[in-house]
Amino acid sequence: MNGPDKKTEFNLDASCKYGEHELFIFCVLLERFEMAKIFWQAGDNPICASLAASKLLKAYAERSVFENHEYYKKANEYEFLACDLLKICFEQQNGQIINKLLTNKVKVFGEISSLNMALSANAEDFILNAGCQSLFSSLWYAQIDMDNTYYEVCFHFYLFFIF
Repeated sequence: MNGPDKKTEFNLDASCKYGEHELFIFCVLLERFEMAKIFWQAGDNPICASLAASKLLKAYAERSVFENHEYYKKANEYEFLACDLLKICFEQQNGQIINKLLTNKVKVFGEISSLNMALSANAEDFILNAGCQSLFSSLWYAQIDMDNTYYEVCFHFYLFFIF
């Protein structure tokens, strides 16, 4: 065989599809926060990335043997960074774009939305942000569930009264 075997050929494009994300998480875990900020800025979804970093740092602080409040401080910094980004987006855009931003699933983090990431990270300040509150208001007053059709909602409504 003269050329490389097709089965053993390394595809750099496929293995580094989310390189900025992986390097960002790696830098956060190694406590290289200045370098992590560079990769955070280069990533696709900075709100979800900062919430993920907040979640990682909170978990790291809880499992740490030493009482190090620096991890909680950094976790709060990342959470406030996500809050500031959402606040800027909310002030400059309409509510529909914010709703999409919060509910669209992010492939990098395993098909989880920014709102789900905030809930799993226990990011109370983020959830109390005006952007999230507008999403909750639109869900409460306009739509019960984004995935349900009109007929499904009617069916569940009548089913509730039968049983």
